[in-house]
Amino acid sequence: GDNFKVDTSTPGTYPLFCALHPDMTATLVVR
Repeated sequence: GDNFKVDTSTPGTYPLFCALHPDMTATLVVR
């Protein structure tokens, strides 16, 4: 799979997008 790095040291909501399926999105929530 693809590798990606997200700075999770700061709480927040980060949108994730699939390059192969642009209509498929996910949200990573860091508390």
